[in-house]
Amino acid sequence: MVKRWRISREDQDQLAYESHMKASAAWRDGFYSDLLLTLPASKSTTTSARIRLREKLAKLRPTFDSQSGTLTAGNSTPLTDGASAVLLASEEWAAKRSLPVLAYLSFGKAWAWTMRAAMKDC
Repeated sequence: MVKRWRISREDQDQLAYESHMKASAAWRDGFYSDLLLTLPASKSTTTSARIRLREKLAKLRPTFDSQSGTLTAGNSTPLTDGASAVLLASEEWAAKRSLPVLAYLSFGKAWAWTMRAAMKDC
């Protein structure tokens, strides 16, 4: 997309930097405090490790096309833009464990190896 629309690495990094600064301000202002769940085995979640400074963005190497690519870990969308984890289960499974059903999957594909790996841990 960036090649097709001729979006420069500098413009990508600038947009990413502005986004990182907004995220940093949101952390500081407590915006995420009621949106996060800290797992018992982890440290307390108070900031995001994905917020980067402008000078660090420019130093990151391209992730895909190492010769002429511009997409890096800093200027692309991180996993934390959406759900970091999604638990897919039947209503019966959730009810048995007193878990609320928060959404329903209306369409999707599951590959056999994914399902086998998930079922192994149940």
